[in-house]
Amino acid sequence: MVSRYAYGWLLLCALLSFPSHANELIAQVSHQSVYEQDQFQLILTYPAATSQGDPDFQALERDFVIVRRQRASNTRIVQGQRESNTQWQLTLSAKRTGELEIPSLSFAGHRSQPITITSKPLPDHVRQQLEQDFFFHVEISRPPYLVQGQLLYIEKLYTGRQHLQPSLTDFSVDNARVQALAETRQYATNIDHRRYHVYERRYAIFPDRSGTLHIPSQTFQAQVIDNSSGWGRRQPIRIDSKAIDLTIDGIPHDYPSSAWLPARELTISEQFSQDLTHWRVGEPLTRTITIRAQGLSANQLPTLADTDIPHLRQYPDQPVFNEAVDEHGVVSDVTWASALVPSREGTIELPEIRIPWWDVQQQKVRYARLPARTLNVQANHVISQPTTPLPSTAMSTSGTSEHADVSVNSYPDHVVVFDKRLVVAWLIVTLLLLGIITYLFATRRHQRSTASSVYDKTPQDEADTTEAAAWQQLQTACREHNAASIRQSLIRWANLYRGTQHTTLTSVQQVLQHLTNESIRAQLSPELNALDANLYASDAPPIDGASLWQSLQPLRQTKPSKKHERLKPLYPA
Repeated sequence: MVSRYAYGWLLLCALLSFPSHANELIAQVSHQSVYEQDQFQLILTYPAATSQGDPDFQALERDFVIVRRQRASNTRIVQGQRESNTQWQLTLSAKRTGELEIPSLSFAGHRSQPITITSKPLPDHVRQQLEQDFFFHVEISRPPYLVQGQLLYIEKLYTGRQHLQPSLTDFSVDNARVQALAETRQYATNIDHRRYHVYERRYAIFPDRSGTLHIPSQTFQAQVIDNSSGWGRRQPIRIDSKAIDLTIDGIPHDYPSSAWLPARELTISEQFSQDLTHWRVGEPLTRTITIRAQGLSANQLPTLADTDIPHLRQYPDQPVFNEAVDEHGVVSDVTWASALVPSREGTIELPEIRIPWWDVQQQKVRYARLPARTLNVQANHVISQPTTPLPSTAMSTSGTSEHADVSVNSYPDHVVVFDKRLVVAWLIVTLLLLGIITYLFATRRHQRSTASSVYDKTPQDEADTTEAAAWQQLQTACREHNAASIRQSLIRWANLYRGTQHTTLTSVQQVLQHLTNESIRAQLSPELNALDANLYASDAPPIDGASLWQSLQPLRQTKPSKKHERLKPLYPA
């Protein structure tokens, strides 16, 4: 629509005429009357060569799109006199139709004159052709739309002509959280026997409040080749989708007083780390509870309240959140893992868990439910038990969530209900003791290592000294009758005694499994099992450290076999 010769003529005139405007900032345009979406040139000439920067073109962007900008310095000699100038060449496109003004621009104390541009609408036949070649198709999930609920926005742009430099505006919505469900897809399709290239974008929108949600129009810009003039010049095009307004409903009145969870699906499940039929006093097991939801983000998932259960110690881990996306939107889950340790034999009841949520498809309240569960705890013969077991609590088999409350006062006088604060205090003291022992051991080992370097001990002598120190520390722990310190010292000595090239032992049971002497293993098995179980039961009798120390003596008298000897150094001195 704009002749390509106009820009060349304008540039030639600017180059030839700049001497007559020695004290002005000159603004010139290639066309003052253009069609919408047409591009035209603005040339701004400053009468001197300069490197001070550029004029402020921000005022131009109110009514025009700056498609491209260039800067050039020109110098010529006329009648022995040297003349220079600096030019800024801008390619512009009008943002709307009507009378538009290129404002006065300033640079280095000079100002240009404003210029009026007339932007005319495209002819009807041209607009119809563009609508056939490029058009939007937008799909939105069906109403009703709920506050904080997921709604899907699927946008497809169909292009029927080859184009260059395509661009789409970034998708954003005020008063809502937007999450992209995939990268922009590109594929081909046929409509009415015509082939189209498709750009597809999918988003999940979570409105933050009820009322009207405004989804703004999206803009596609590109350049197509116009061969009508025979020159094959590039023609810019711009296509806008229609803006959309949606009505967002608030929380329904019949929803219970709980966390608001609008979802397509929400489930809850649990798993246990071992068979529940052989659960014994003092033995820990892990209970894992998982909540999974479709149509909710991870930060919308509910939290589980801590529930105190008589005669059951619970050690919960931090919850783990996960989030993924698919063609239906956001899928998220949260997992809680908790170690459970019973302190009495009998029955322990895990209460029912019920989570209300709003089914956005059926538009009603539903409940995700874990039914109450009764666990039978067997006696642990390694640990002494009270004479009277816990009374069994009658369970309802109807599957409802209502159960009789059990008062602590209904238990016999000798049954102890542990205070959770005492358990936490005991754990803190144990951790402090272990930390002090570890620090002392590390300090002593460092001192012995330093002494070995002074007296030129061999690597084998250094290893023997470290193993001897660990054996001495084990003896000290047995004298103090400290079960935790005995266990820690025994595992440390066993690892040093076996050699560093073998797998590190982490439990008393692994120490037993690596004993090669069957008679010694049979002799130590009951006492080491009692030592391990003592750490999980508060009512277990104290450890007899002196007796245990005598039983441990055969361990060191029997040297490890060849396969447990240390490896020779790779690079001997």
